[in-house]
Amino acid sequence: GIFMIKIPQYETMFSLYLTIIALIPSIVMRFTEKKSKLWDLLVSILFMISFLGIHSIQILEFIVFIFFEALLIYGFKLFRKKSSSELVYYIIFVLSMLPLLLVRISASDSVVSSMVGFTGISYMCFKIWQILFEIHDGKIEKLNLIDTLLFLLFFPSFTSGPIARYEGFVGDYNSKLLREDYFTDYFTCGIRKVLLGVFYKFAMAFFVNDFVINRIPEGMAVWHLIIYAYAYTIYLFFDFAGYSNIAIGFGYLMGVKLPENLFQ
Repeated sequence: GIFMIKIPQYETMFSLYLTIIALIPSIVMRFTEKKSKLWDLLVSILFMISFLGIHSIQILEFIVFIFFEALLIYGFKLFRKKSSSELVYYIIFVLSMLPLLLVRISASDSVVSSMVGFTGISYMCFKIWQILFEIHDGKIEKLNLIDTLLFLLFFPSFTSGPIARYEGFVGDYNSKLLREDYFTDYFTCGIRKVLLGVFYKFAMAFFVNDFVINRIPEGMAVWHLIIYAYAYTIYLFFDFAGYSNIAIGFGYLMGVKLPENLFQ
């Protein structure tokens, strides 16, 4: 079955095909000026499972991670209504960092590191810290559980960003979109960004990697090292720009404007 293996996000055309198919109901609903949070959340959960593998230890770690961090977020939100203690804020923040610290500490042991953490944990932590920051600063007045899960699990940017701000994400997602506005401001822009991302990642990055980097001989001379350095830099640019454009494009198709990377 599809969930028996891990499917790296946007690394193959197959993953793109799956994403497009899964997005069709969401796109159709937005053209009818409707949306289903539960459907979008279900799609994000299914893709999260496909990224981690349903029989992997990472899926269990992910469930524990989400439960633990949700307790911290909602516990801090309730506490913040009654007290403004900075000490509690620091304690909550340090506790929220523990999963990522554990992953970083285990990185020194290849066997342990393969069993600890999951794909996208860094970006998940950044989102959680941002929520804690904004609760602390009084910028988040209400925390809806479904909205919070949608924000944390939003699959177009699950593994490597880009990261939206909670209030901006929720406001964008919950806003009423007319059919004409969705088509002009989201759908066409999303399609354009996905196509540009596919060109960057599967044409330009692939060309540089296969026809330049992989053809540099072993035992490189100085000029080979110079070519490699420049080629690898160009490859990284097109690979990451491609990923980012695809993620942002799919976000647009779901009615959410993810932040642009400055180099794009």
